[in-house]
Amino acid sequence: MRRLLVCLLLATVAIASPARAVLCASDEVPAATLLVPWFTVDLDACGTEIEHDTIVTVVNTSAASVVAQMTLWTDWGVPTINFSLYLTGYDQQTISLAAAFCDGELPLTGPTILSPHGELSGPPPSLPICELIEPSLTNPLLTGALLDRVRNGHTGAFDASFGGCAGSDHGDDVARGYLTFDVVGDCSVLFPSDPGYFDGTAAFSNVLMGQVLYAGPEVFQSLSAVHIEADTEGTVFSSGDHTFYGRYVGGDASDRREPLPTVFSANFSRHHAVGDLLVWRESTAGGPAACGNLPANLPIAQSDVLVFDEEENPLSILPDVGLVTNAVPVADVVPPGLADVGWLVLDERHPGVASLYGDDRAQAWVGYLSRPDLGLPFVGREAFALSGPCSADVLEPHRVFADGFESGDTSAW
Repeated sequence: MRRLLVCLLLATVAIASPARAVLCASDEVPAATLLVPWFTVDLDACGTEIEHDTIVTVVNTSAASVVAQMTLWTDWGVPTINFSLYLTGYDQQTISLAAAFCDGELPLTGPTILSPHGELSGPPPSLPICELIEPSLTNPLLTGALLDRVRNGHTGAFDASFGGCAGSDHGDDVARGYLTFDVVGDCSVLFPSDPGYFDGTAAFSNVLMGQVLYAGPEVFQSLSAVHIEADTEGTVFSSGDHTFYGRYVGGDASDRREPLPTVFSANFSRHHAVGDLLVWRESTAGGPAACGNLPANLPIAQSDVLVFDEEENPLSILPDVGLVTNAVPVADVVPPGLADVGWLVLDERHPGVASLYGDDRAQAWVGYLSRPDLGLPFVGREAFALSGPCSADVLEPHRVFADGFESGDTSAW
């Protein structure tokens, strides 16, 4: 089943000529960083015929070989492991997170032994650290304490390597979190949250494209990864500007990655599907905490979600999206008894980032995965970005439209 799903995913990804776009635009063009805002793996399904999997495909759109560093982050935004993915020119690699969490397996790649170079691919570059570790790569790569760290970190269980917990315990055995892929100059053990990562490890070539597939017994949905471009010349962003990794560089913009938007809109329809609203949010840097507690940077403050029906009646709802990455049933955001069709406005500003940037325009990403109703097909969709740190004006929908409405007040309907 896993091989079938991988093949189907590969068939959906096309290699295109590198495109250039304006920084700060929400567009799918080759980028220096990819964000997979949400993943899940049901560890109880490990070894079964149909696994609950998240499968990510990463493409190098250039002829030159590159190294993409994959980092797994918990729903608290704590990094658990990183892994160097060597991509030859026009290469494509696929990562099954079920294979990683269940079997400890990750793709084996390298510049001199493991990765083939096609006739249109450039020659392998000199990557001293990658070349040093490549001969020792065998699967499973994750074993023993390292595999325990990954499983415990993403299920909210205690792990000695953290001295506590690194994510929330949701009362099940489902691993949750998000992923990033960064173009780097060589293999490295540094995380993007570590000092020095953007002073020598990270690179700034916009060459990566990616896609994610959510697969399981009743799920088969795909979304594009979030493509985050770098300022290749280092002339666009300056200290105090919002950047994607700004929380790890003290707001000095040395990561040179464009920021994500802040305000989003999404449609909903009870007639067609119900599903999960996926919300990734920027927080200040945080770490593990004593199990049963949240770290000091969480929960992230949340503005009300403004819900409109088709007669333009507004209702203010306060969803539970206080973690860095969240999956919230749409029914919890639009409770039963309200409109069957309408749209949402989600404003993800919060004061926690003001010390970095001088304002509250925190970055976010919003999308949703639908579950079938009335036999209709599955749908994965990204919400529309309305405004963000790069905008001249920030929409203030709650202050403009919802003044006087209390959270949970259904009288407007």
